Order: sequence, then C-alpha cells, then structure tokens
Amino acid sequence: MLNTAEMCVPAERMPGVPLLANMTAFGKTPFLCDGRIRGNYSTVIWPVSALRVANKGQEDL
Repeated sequence: MLNTAEMCVPAERMPGVPLLANMTAFGKTPFLCDGRIRGNYSTVIWPVSALRVANKGQEDL
C-alpha cells in the first residue's frame, strides 16, 4: 500500500474485520498519523523497529 487511499480500502471492503498494520520506518506505506487510516486498524506492529532497538541495546552492553 503506497498511499492513504490504499490504506483505507481493506476496511471499506471488510467492515467490522479487525485489521493489523505491519509498519516499517523505511517502507513506502504511510504512517498511521492520518485519522482516516488510524481508525481502520485495530493493531499496529513495528517489528523491524523493535529489532533495531534490541540490537542497539546489545551493542551498548
């Protein structure tokens, strides 16, 4: 998904279905700061960002 309109499509096609947004800081998907997008997703994960934080913690030991 490359823009806000594309991020809204799943919710429009599947109303009432819980949606998960798998985000990445360096991807093409827009961040969920637009209220139209944020309201459509019940869960947001940032798995690569969490891994980067963990790696930085190990590096600092």
